[in-house]
Amino acid sequence: MAQAPREQQRESTIGQDGRTQDIKMNRPIQVKPADSESRGEDRKLFVGMLNKQQCEDDVRRLFESFGSIEECTILRGPDGNSKGCAFVKYSSHAEAQAAITALHGSQTMPVSGASSSLVVKFADTDKERTIRRMQQMAVIYKQNLINSVLLCSSPKDKKALCNRLYPPAQMN
Repeated sequence: MAQAPREQQRESTIGQDGRTQDIKMNRPIQVKPADSESRGEDRKLFVGMLNKQQCEDDVRRLFESFGSIEECTILRGPDGNSKGCAFVKYSSHAEAQAAITALHGSQTMPVSGASSSLVVKFADTDKERTIRRMQQMAVIYKQNLINSVLLCSSPKDKKALCNRLYPPAQMN
């Protein structure tokens, strides 16, 4: 992280007369790369709808014409069989973007008896994965809550459960 010398730090503001004024700041300016850049997430691709018979070398051959590949990993289940998707990490964002532009939806891969277009997109960031998991957990929680209410045997039980979960507003 780079910091500018204190005497060079200024902030602009508009005064009462409508003119821009420079104000000297007392804190250092911090400059750092975006989170995705520092972790290489801006050059890591998710590849979906691969043929489950393809290996890492097959995927590398498909993607190597767009740039230098740093990593190529096929996702596998506990049994060692391919899940039909992979991650490919390029040396630069431009190379990754070129692969997306050229390959996404362009090829039809035979997948489990059907044929589907290849999916090529930037891999989700850690933050995006966390948000998606939280949303999935919220949906499951709501479904379980609804099932609990529906499984109650009587209207009285349902009302008691609802009152426990959502207490009625108290009157003053």
